Amino acid sequence: MGNYTLVQALDRIVESNFSSVASELTSTIKLPPDPPSLVGVVQKLIEQDCYVPDDTYVHDNGYLKLTLATSDKSGAKLRIHLWPADTKKGNIHSHRWNLHSHVLFGRIRNQVFTEDSGGETYNAYEYSPDPELELYRLKELGQTQLVNTQDYELAVGTNYQLQRNVLHRTQAARSAPAATLMITFDAHPLNFTKVFSESKLIATGSVEVKRSSKPQLFSFLEQFYELVR
Repeated sequence: MGNYTLVQALDRIVESNFSSVASELTSTIKLPPDPPSLVGVVQKLIEQDCYVPDDTYVHDNGYLKLTLATSDKSGAKLRIHLWPADTKKGNIHSHRWNLHSHVLFGRIRNQVFTEDSGGETYNAYEYSPDPELELYRLKELGQTQLVNTQDYELAVGTNYQLQRNVLHRTQAARSAPAATLMITFDAHPLNFTKVFSESKLIATGSVEVKRSSKPQLFSFLEQFYELVR
């Protein structure tokens, strides 16, 4: 799904165990290194429908998640994340899949947490998709304690990976915008993640799947461009 050339590039990156990401970025995906030009390329990809609309939106945590391609061969997905300088502190969470990421520009801050009775108290939830109803189910698990075990920054050009069960929080670092190219792999059969929040989340038990229209995406890009030009 998505642009056939991008799907091929995605498959090559996966087959190389991510070692070919630098060459694919320049030769096939053609993402320029300077931020204003990269935003321009993203805008053209959207204009030309070279993305996956059902998996593209401005996330509640303030960043743009743009899915460029999905591989039928491996189940992997190729995404670009654009993180504004004022990205709010998101919830601590795990994923349903392992991921590899490459910092395109700016710096990314990752915080890793573990459950520990001596840590700070958070509200815990189980978060799982319901594709038929186009929403996510949110199941309250009570309260638990978490300890921040790692807190580090990733510079431009850095490749990194996270296993699906790692509890973490990610945001742009140093009050400056950032961008990442991310590859996610097939979701684990358990098909749910854990989410930990300092405050209570919605009590309805479900979260509607949010998709951003083209005008909404372009509006985000216009504001993002002003931050990086």
